[in-house]
Amino acid sequence: MIKITSIFENTAIVPADAGGQYKVAQGVPVTFKAGNTHAAAAHDWDLGDGTAAAGPSATHTYPVPGFYIAKLTTVVNQPGGARTRDFAAVYVENVAPKVNAGPDLTVKEGDTVTLTGSFTDPGWLDTHTAEWFWGDNDPATPGAVVEQHKPPAGVGTVIANHAWGDNGKYTVVLSVRDNHGGVGQDKAQVTVLNVPPTVDAGPPMFAYPGKVITLEGTFTDPGWLDSHVATWDFGDGGPPATATVTEKNLPPIGTGSVVVSHIYHHLGCYCTVCTVTDDDGGVGFAGKTVRVVDVRNARFEDGFHGTLAGSIANEWEGFAATIA
Repeated sequence: MIKITSIFENTAIVPADAGGQYKVAQGVPVTFKAGNTHAAAAHDWDLGDGTAAAGPSATHTYPVPGFYIAKLTTVVNQPGGARTRDFAAVYVENVAPKVNAGPDLTVKEGDTVTLTGSFTDPGWLDTHTAEWFWGDNDPATPGAVVEQHKPPAGVGTVIANHAWGDNGKYTVVLSVRDNHGGVGQDKAQVTVLNVPPTVDAGPPMFAYPGKVITLEGTFTDPGWLDSHVATWDFGDGGPPATATVTEKNLPPIGTGSVVVSHIYHHLGCYCTVCTVTDDDGGVGFAGKTVRVVDVRNARFEDGFHGTLAGSIANEWEGFAATIA
């Protein structure tokens, strides 16, 4: 009978076991655990992104999404102890940034407003682009992004300017995209108030009775999408007349002219008022003075009188002359 005795029979057998497949979101800690442990065994981890750890378990946070291979090396520190390795797949999923579009706002039409939003991203190494959607017919505006890449989360601000051409309630959307395609969005409500037009009736005028005159004024409106109607009160007791409006509806401000004709039948000083109303009920007005005057003896051909210097029109006076 042959008896065989191993000098390593008391040496522990501890094969490396990396614990299988791991799946985690970026920025979330994941804990690796060795499947086989022993007091005489040492465990070393290579976590696949340049990070190393020692011990039967290791906790790590991946800032960048992707596929990683975690490698576990187990060494039995006994005579004849084995050195073994095992591998585990690690799937790190991208997380979209969390966005804040800022508080709700109340502004006036035509005012240029600066909007500032913010975002956070658990992938602190991610870079970002952003767009503001204004809720009107204007195209989206790229936002100016300022960000910091420090653990445990990346943070940033997004700034853009905008003006609304008409009053109303608008839903503004801030959209932030990271460099891995993750998109976060948030909304804010913007209430835009109507602003009445500003009117200029022009300088004072003179007129003759019974003669047609043309009165012309101008106006501006910060709500460049507004349309307008206008009337002119001539100050002579008659009803206001509807005036002809010609306007341009282009940013950053709407402009227009108001034209009307009138005949005054009596001499005097008249206070006229030009009134312009936008399609949202905003009213602007301005006045100007029209002086209706006449010339003495305007029909001088109808009468003459004789003087020592000769015949001249009625109510006229001759120059001084030497009479022989």
